[in-house]
This record gives sequence, structure tokens and C-alpha cells, in this order.
Amino acid sequence: MSIPADEMGGPTFFAIMMKVMTSMLEEGVCTMIEKICLMNISNIKGENVSNAMGLLRVAIGRLRNLNKLPMDLTHQLTMIFQTSSVECFNRLFEMVETSVRLQVKNFTYNEILDLAEATYIEFTKRKLWSGVDNSDSTYVANKGDGSNKDVTCWKCGEVGHRSDACPNP
Repeated sequence: MSIPADEMGGPTFFAIMMKVMTSMLEEGVCTMIEKICLMNISNIKGENVSNAMGLLRVAIGRLRNLNKLPMDLTHQLTMIFQTSSVECFNRLFEMVETSVRLQVKNFTYNEILDLAEATYIEFTKRKLWSGVDNSDSTYVANKGDGSNKDVTCWKCGEVGHRSDACPNP
């Protein structure tokens, strides 16, 4: 940039850095929203809903902190939870979507996430999560060596530890 030497002090540097950071922030927000919109349960290893929940909760938490939650977040979540190979699970979220559209009940995004997690846990425990290998599920008892190497933390989204042992505050 052609800025005179006497104007290259703190305020100019600050203004340039704020412009760079703002553009990076907006790009990051758009990327997170796009990843949420494109998420598909059947594309996640073992169709592990707990792993999807970890990714979603991290992205939603970051967007909420930036006041950039999408207006149609509940719709996006219900659509994501209709992409598994488990028809009963998909139908549940199809009914939730219909209920919201017909204004029978208005769900918050947390209620939708909690419903997905509780339903997945129940289906996994009752061995109703069919059509996929769910041996990598956090909720399947006796995982062999007892390691957490394939577990995804729902708080920070990192692999290798559970949320109750999360090193990231």
C-alpha cells in the first residue's frame, strides 16, 4: 500500500487489521453455515449421531457467540436428521419438521439436538440402529480395549476424548 511514512502508525495498522479480521470472520461464518447445511448423517463413519452432535454443537456454539445463527437453523437440523439409513429415525424428524411447519409445536435448536441424541442413544442401546456398523458408537458398551482413540468430544469436536474429560474449557 502506498501510505505516507508518517501515517503508517498505530491507527492505520489497526484499521487495516480490523478489515482483514472482519473479512476472515465473515468467510469463517459462511463456511460453518455451509458445513451445517451440507451435513449428512449417512456420510459420517458408522452413521454415529454422537459424532455429528459434537460437530454441530461446536459449530452452533461458535455461531451463537458471534450472533450469526442462521434463521432457519431448526429446519436445517431436522433435515440433517432425516439423512440416516434408519427410516424410523428419519420419520421422527420428518414429523418434527411437519409439526414446526404447521405451527403445532415450535422446537428450539437445542430441543432438536437433544431429541436426536436421546433417540440415537435409545436406538443404539436397543440395537435398533440398523444398516450400519455402530461399533464406534460412544454408547455401545464394552468397546474392546477401552481406549477413546475414535471417540469425538461433543464439547470441542476433537477426537480422542469424551466430553467429561475435555481438556478444552
